[in-house]
Amino acid sequence: FLQVDFANCFIGGGVLGCGNTQEEIRFCVSPELMISMLFMEAMEDNEAIII
Repeated sequence: FLQVDFANCFIGGGVLGCGNTQEEIRFCVSPELMISMLFMEAMEDNEAIII
């Protein structure tokens, strides 16, 4: 199952705060994605993260 997150340089955006954009909703629907927030640094404009 492929998930695409493209909204914020920090993976997960504001999912643990008060965010309610596509990115935060995607992380709430698939909470296993939140683990990536522990290990990933901020992304540059030309970077992608494959989980």
